Amino acid sequence: MKRLGLLAALALLALAPASASAGGGSGGPPPPGPSPEHGHCWGYAIERDHCDRDKGDTIEVVAEPAGLNCPAGGIKVTVTHPKIKGDKGDEVAAEPEVFYICDGLPGEPGPPGPPGPPGEPGPQGEPGPAGADGADGQDGQDGQDGADGQDGADGQDGVAGPRGRPGPAAATCVSRRIGSWRIIVRRAHRVRAVRIAFEGVPAPTRRAIVRGRRVFVARIDMRGLAKGVYVARVRYRVSVNGGPFRRNTHVHYWRTCTGNPKGGGKEGPNRFPVELI
Repeated sequence: MKRLGLLAALALLALAPASASAGGGSGGPPPPGPSPEHGHCWGYAIERDHCDRDKGDTIEVVAEPAGLNCPAGGIKVTVTHPKIKGDKGDEVAAEPEVFYICDGLPGEPGPPGPPGPPGEPGPQGEPGPAGADGADGQDGQDGQDGADGQDGADGQDGVAGPRGRPGPAAATCVSRRIGSWRIIVRRAHRVRAVRIAFEGVPAPTRRAIVRGRRVFVARIDMRGLAKGVYVARVRYRVSVNGGPFRRNTHVHYWRTCTGNPKGGGKEGPNRFPVELI
């Protein structure tokens, strides 16, 4: 409405008497009158005092859509004049004047403006339902067992510990014997980590090769022991015919104060002080 009012005011300024013939209306320039002293008013010779064409004009302003008259649209101004008296004293209606005030065509788009600040984050939606569990994967095959590592080298024999106190003497016998225990390795066997002990105490041991066989000779010291039976053990790891090494243990019993002072004579634990491993 403000736009139409402003344009209507411009249209009124355009309707001055000097511009009666201007502006694309439906009427053309008025025909000449009969004489200058009479003047003319919209093509009819009348008295000059009746030639005020702006007295009682009616102006109508409406929007004009885009089209032939205004490519970009605008407003249409229609000015209707009141009836006037002609030469014969009759009233004659002048044709209305039509003006178009058109909008300018759209210009080239301007450069884009700077980006606006980021908008506030929207509200977080409700979490969706949990998905179904996936199927269990197949179990892989067990890997093959690795090869057995090589056995380490045999450690050195430990130093023999101190002898314990002799137990209470039985009757009148106390042994004075030092025995010898031979450990012979079979031809198809290989042994490692050989450990020989007498009554839990490491026995001094020497090694030798006799007739192509490996031999361990342990010193079994029974001096000061009362009459009784005592135990010697050999622990080792053995490989048979090139197979894997396995742990093994052999036991030999020694009896004191039996037979002659050296412990021999009668059958018993002292008779075969030789062990095959």
